[in-house]
Formats: sequence, C-alpha cells, structure tokens
Amino acid sequence: MGLLLGAAGDEHRLVLSPECIHDLMLAQLMSEFCEAEEGEDSWTSLLTTDGEVIRQRNLVIQDLLAHPEVAESIRKLYDFVRAVCTLQASGRMQQLSIEVFSEFSLIKQYRSLLNEMSETLSAARDSFCSPQLGELLAMVQKNAQQNFSYDFETVWRELASGVEEPQSFTFLFRLDEEGRVESGGLAAVHGERYKKALLGGDAGKDRRQPCKVPDLQTLDKTVDGEYNPSADRSHVWALSIAANEYLKDHFTALKKQFHQYLHAITSDFIELRTDLSFYLHAVEYCRTLEKHGAAYCFAQIEPMETKSFRAEGLYYLPLLRQDRFRTVVQNDIAFQEGGELFILTGRNQGGKTTFLRSVGMAQVLFQLGWPVPANGAAISPVADLVTVFSQEEDQELHNGKLGQELKAVRRNLEGLSKDGMILLNEPITGTSPMENLYISRVVLCSLKVKAIRGIWVTHIYDLASGAAYINETVEGSRVSSLTVLQEEDVNKVSYKVVRGEPGFYSYARELLYKIGDKAK
Repeated sequence: MGLLLGAAGDEHRLVLSPECIHDLMLAQLMSEFCEAEEGEDSWTSLLTTDGEVIRQRNLVIQDLLAHPEVAESIRKLYDFVRAVCTLQASGRMQQLSIEVFSEFSLIKQYRSLLNEMSETLSAARDSFCSPQLGELLAMVQKNAQQNFSYDFETVWRELASGVEEPQSFTFLFRLDEEGRVESGGLAAVHGERYKKALLGGDAGKDRRQPCKVPDLQTLDKTVDGEYNPSADRSHVWALSIAANEYLKDHFTALKKQFHQYLHAITSDFIELRTDLSFYLHAVEYCRTLEKHGAAYCFAQIEPMETKSFRAEGLYYLPLLRQDRFRTVVQNDIAFQEGGELFILTGRNQGGKTTFLRSVGMAQVLFQLGWPVPANGAAISPVADLVTVFSQEEDQELHNGKLGQELKAVRRNLEGLSKDGMILLNEPITGTSPMENLYISRVVLCSLKVKAIRGIWVTHIYDLASGAAYINETVEGSRVSSLTVLQEEDVNKVSYKVVRGEPGFYSYARELLYKIGDKAK
C-alpha cells in the first residue's frame, strides 16, 4: 500500500477466509466495483482493522466526491500509467510500424497530465479534508520538476518534430561497397526533418545532426530517372529486405530503451497504481448508488473494544444490481456495546439470509474504508470476520453431514478472537431438532463466554426463546432475539427484521398466496 491508502501493516490486516467470501457473496459484489488490474493488489489485501486508516480513506473519498474534477484528473493519470505498464509488458515491436513514432509522444502526454493534475489539485487544495491529496500534489510537482525542468516545448520541437501524428516517414541508408546496409537514419517524419536520426554506425556522433547519406533510387525508376518496368530489381528487393531487418533490429533496441525511460519517469505513479485504482473504484461505487437513488454513509468509527455495530436503513446491496426498480427493504440494527449475540428466527424466504449478508457486507465495506449501504451507521473494526453457513453433505466423507458441520463450527470458533464477529446461517441441520437445540446452546454459550458479537440464523425457535435463561446463567455477550415481521399488506414481498421474541408463526398461508401469484 502506498501514499494514499495509509501505512497499515500486516498486523492490522483483516483476513477473510474463502468460505467467508463465498458465504457473503463478496467476490460477485466487489468484481463489479473493485476488480484489480494485473499487477495490482486484490481488494481483500486492502482490508484493515486500523480505525485511523479507515478514517483517512473516508476523507480521501469524500474529497474526490466533492471535487469530481480532481477524480477525473486522477483517472487520466491512472489510465496513462496502466497503458505504460501494458506497453512494457507486451514487448511489442515485432515489425516496423508507424506506431513506433507515435509512442514517443507519450512523453509529452505524460508532461501534460502532470501539469493538468498539478493545476487541478492546487485549485482545490484549501478545501481538502484529507492530507493525502496534499501529499499527492507534492509528489506530482516533484516528479514534474525532476523530469521536465528544462524548456520542454523547445526541445520537443527541435528533437521530435512530427512524431505526435505521423503520416509518413523517410529513412536514408549508407551502403558498403557490396551494397549491404552499413548504417541508417530517420530523415523525416510527416515531411519534417528529424534531427535525432542516427540509429547505426554513426551513433557516437552529434545526434542533433541529420544523417548525411546519398539518396536511394525508388523501386520504379532506373538510374537515369526514366520509368522502366522491365528493369531488374532483384538487387533493390534484396536491399529492401536488408533495410527492413536493419530497422527491426535497431528499433527493437531503441524501443526497449524508450520503454525503460518511460517506466523510470513514471515509476512513482506505477507504485501508486493500487492506490489510484482503489479510490477511482470507490468513487464509481458511490456514483452507482446515487444513480439508483440509494443511500450510503461514511460510518462513524468506534473503538474496536466497544464491539459496536449500529445501522439505520441498512440494505442488501446486490438487490440494486438485480432490479433497479425494486423496492429494497431497509432494516435497523444495533449491537449492545460490549458485544451482543442475536438469534434471528422467522418464516422461510423472509429475508433472514439476506439480512445476515447485508450486515457482513457492511462490515467489510467499512473496513475497506468505503461508505456502507445505509442511511447512517456507527461501526467498530473487527479483528476477525467468520461465517458458518449450512452446506450440502459431502458424500466422499465418512463423518456424515453432522460431522462436517461440527468440524466447520469448531474450526471457525478456534480462530475467532474476542474482537471478532461471527455470522451463522443454519450451521447445524444434520440431526434431530432436539439434538440441534442442545448442540446449538453449547456453541452459543461458548461464543457468549468469549464476548463475541454476531448473528445466528436458525429455525429452532427454542434457541431464541431461551435467551433470557442463558443471559442469567452464563457471563459474556448478551444474547438477544431478532424476528422477521411481515408488512401489513400480505401481498408485499418485503419483511422487516426487528428485536422481539420469536412469533412461532410460519406464514405458510401468505407464502402459498405468494407462490400462487407467481404461478399465475
């Protein structure tokens, strides 16, 4: 991580397991907003537990949203740097092409981008909330001073006239007594004399002098200048092949040197490529939510030890991508300070898993330093984020489904610290309801003793109804009940998650109505 992303080290990194990424459907979500280019860090490596780093990233994003012209100048620089990296990695130059000359104009383009970015950042500097953008301005100005301190325009006109939009180019060659190419030079580009012309034998001489070699005859003329279609051109053809090989060899070396130089003068921003990409994707994410009329907020950052998670109007982000005209259900949730374990019950297809994922996504986006999909929020970082979702039985294993589930629960609990969060979605299904209740209570109590916060989705209503007894007999996190309530209109698809005792009501009739409507 570079200048803009903060100096959070590995000790402050939030590591997500592949199971967690899969369960919360994070890969699908982030691929739309934050897919890393080749050579850049994945978004998972940018997750942090450091509240100060989160705050710094929030400020940069807020500044870019407030100053779209700054974000646009950063995008131009990022696109340029990405093109430079692609150019160097491709190793193109298998044959002579007019592109060889147009690529030299990248130097002038880079200087223009630095000037534009310096002017844009300078104009907005006094209104920045983030010190990082001021440091970026200093880097831009320093880079421009180091690489373009001379009278660039004059030197460019003198040494690279016609290179930017070449339509034609002329080479002159010096031949030895046997007609072989001894040296060659670029004489003109787009009808203008090219002074930095020497490629071969005269490379040690003053490069500002044009290559003085005799004119070669064209293919369709004899020595006396008269057109003669029957003239023997075998020697001209041989010369053409030799000249092409000569140019290919010399321009391959020349282009390699040019790419090395271009990489050297842009190296500061190549190292910053992950940072630039991160913030550009963050701005794109916010603009997408705005386009859908969806709310987002920069969560208030709470200390890790408070185990806070409060959100008003929290919603499941992927629903916006599925149907922009669909009414997205918003829910409120507030974990008690010091840790709280919620037992979430309710009817099937009532949005319990969706709600669980919305909490997990919000926590991840918060620790990425991005806004969260809610009207308002106050969240503290977690040291660990663990998910245990129900899974299909693996027929190749001999332990059976219950054995698989217990192993998954044990594995995740062993790696969970007191400052972690756990999200469980029907983690135990491979046994009878009574045995499920017994095992679930044992696991729940072990989480409570460690003062873990989290949400447990279950169809075992007695697990939630027994929360008061567990709170009286076991120390640690408070255990509370959440339930899913249907809106007054039975034809509505949406359901609200609220604090409350389980209703012991399946909503089967309403579910049948819903299925019947779909069938019609």
